[in-house]
Amino acid sequence: MKKQSIIAGICVSLWGGWMLSLSAFAQNPTSDLVWRQINGIWEVVQGEKCNYVIDKKVKSHKWGYNELINHNTFITIEPLKQYDSISFNVKFTEPLKEQVRFMMPFGIKSDREFFAFRLTGNENALLKIEFIQSVIKDPSKSVYERWNFEIKELKSVDHALAYNCAYPIEIRIEPKKTSLLVNKRPVLSVDIPADRVGSGKFGFSSLHMKPMIWNIAVKNGRTIVFKEDFSRDRFRRIKMQGKIQKK
Repeated sequence: MKKQSIIAGICVSLWGGWMLSLSAFAQNPTSDLVWRQINGIWEVVQGEKCNYVIDKKVKSHKWGYNELINHNTFITIEPLKQYDSISFNVKFTEPLKEQVRFMMPFGIKSDREFFAFRLTGNENALLKIEFIQSVIKDPSKSVYERWNFEIKELKSVDHALAYNCAYPIEIRIEPKKTSLLVNKRPVLSVDIPADRVGSGKFGFSSLHMKPMIWNIAVKNGRTIVFKEDFSRDRFRRIKMQGKIQKK
């Protein structure tokens, strides 16, 4: 199947009365795609021992429309009806001398409505794990309204993770609590009903470093409802190009 292109004109309001005129180019056909790249340069690599995806962009502009686009992010295109486990392997590499972040959004209802475990640190290590929620401030406003969302930190713990080490990570959802497990050990648990977090889209976000992610599996009980080995590139990527004009 030949690759198809979709071209769309977009105008986005910026501060100070400026407009950003963009042309969006969808590079891949939509029928076989699983992931939506919201921001970043996520590249699928066929490795000797395993296939993985890695973010090559590292930095990101604070667009302000939602927290996902403020980071380098990809999420599933379609929501999953029900799950109680999201597991994957990750290695954090090449941190910058800035605040480093890695976020695992799940229970995503929209780009501004989700829960996430967020890891933060510096160039030496990741030092803290937070459980956060993104909510819409004013639902009556347009999705193009900047900063019309709020990030709430519901719980956190100091926990160090080194760079250049491979970690098995799992988000485990139980009827009344959700936990983040690293190396099969729980490091942060939050009291929250499963019906609030156990369905919807999920994905990954990073900032100021290059995460390598592989071996993604989502389960509901013993049933595997989603699996990704990156044997194929199944990303829908949107390239933006254009110019800023005075209104």
